[in-house]
Amino acid sequence: MVIHPNSDMTSSTAHTRNKASNSASNAANTQEKVTHQTQNTNNDDVTLSQQAHIFERLESKIHSSSGTDEAKVTEIKQRIADGTYEINSARIAQAMLKQDNLLS
Repeated sequence: MVIHPNSDMTSSTAHTRNKASNSASNAANTQEKVTHQTQNTNNDDVTLSQQAHIFERLESKIHSSSGTDEAKVTEIKQRIADGTYEINSARIAQAMLKQDNLLS
């Protein structure tokens, strides 16, 4: 092995790097050929099950939904405005304790 003072690469390092570079190039070319062949010969059909169709419809409904029950929100707003909305502190405390127990 020869080390040249003006170069940071040895001859064997340069050879290894060139070899790795050529291998990467060959792999990329091979992948391109495989992809090209697959695109030309890919005639597979996909059939979705009934459950997949149901799931697709449900997913569509979820995405189109705002996530809030507008009727309930309107009702609560009206009850607050009328002064008839009552806060159940015992129920709130129980829910907080239940949540705390889940985290412990």
